Amino acid sequence: MQIKIALLILLTTSIATAQLKQKTKFNDCCKTDCTTDTIKSDVKLNRLIIAGGGIVAANLAVYQPFKEVWWNEARTGFHFYRGYRRTEGYWDFGWNDSYFGHLDKLGHVYSSKILSEFLVELANWVGYKKSTSKIIGTTLSFIMMSEIEIYDSFFEEWGFSLADFSANALGAYSPYLSEKYPLLKQFKLKMSYHASEQFNSEDSFIKDYQGMTFWLAYQIKHVLPKNVQENLPDYLNIAIGYGVDKPHGNVEIYLAPDINLTRLIKTENPVFRKLIHFLDYIHVPMFTWKLTPQSKFYYLYF
Repeated sequence: MQIKIALLILLTTSIATAQLKQKTKFNDCCKTDCTTDTIKSDVKLNRLIIAGGGIVAANLAVYQPFKEVWWNEARTGFHFYRGYRRTEGYWDFGWNDSYFGHLDKLGHVYSSKILSEFLVELANWVGYKKSTSKIIGTTLSFIMMSEIEIYDSFFEEWGFSLADFSANALGAYSPYLSEKYPLLKQFKLKMSYHASEQFNSEDSFIKDYQGMTFWLAYQIKHVLPKNVQENLPDYLNIAIGYGVDKPHGNVEIYLAPDINLTRLIKTENPVFRKLIHFLDYIHVPMFTWKLTPQSKFYYLYF
């Protein structure tokens, strides 16, 4: 825990120091009639303190439930996780290395992506320019999510998962990927959840993988003829869902319509607009067709 606080304080201090140097350089530049417009940050110290304190407090608050669910096992020295078979496997990358078809990896991508976007917005609020905010948000997200792997590495039951670590990186730095490959912006990873039978036998819903479904949503208008596109609302998506019915069980593939809340709910209020953006990471319950392992239709699937 001391390590995580030290890392956050060190990173925040480094950012603040770099910002001070940038402002000094800008002031010197202006004295020599420099017209460059590369320095646009306007960091507000009170907001920086509030944001830094909030991050540390949230980190500490999240630690306790994770400790109760995952970190009450026997401790050991640092080691890598090879999968549930412990002595063999492909370092948690192999298909048979996971209890639930690597649903947890999707959870890491999903969580780190949302955290990254939130921290980027937080850095913007503090006053950093957009490019700096993106560096701060993505890096902090990656560090905070990687704490889980560091803790796991000292427990016999778990270990440092290279696959989880990679999933954290993919989710945290996804803003850069979307910028480099604009096609990715047309897709959105979402999640839905319903309490399953597994929930009754676990310590927390965090372990209820049986009740989780991850969805890849895509705006359906992009794949339809133009004459059809004109008659469809722009908030309508098509989504493919992925789940697993039990430990080492069958993969479940779903097909369902999806609602893009950011296009459905229009608002000029920037706070509500951001709130809707993050709520849109939840797949709204819709009628759904389960394709595998057995075809089944749901009038409303959570």
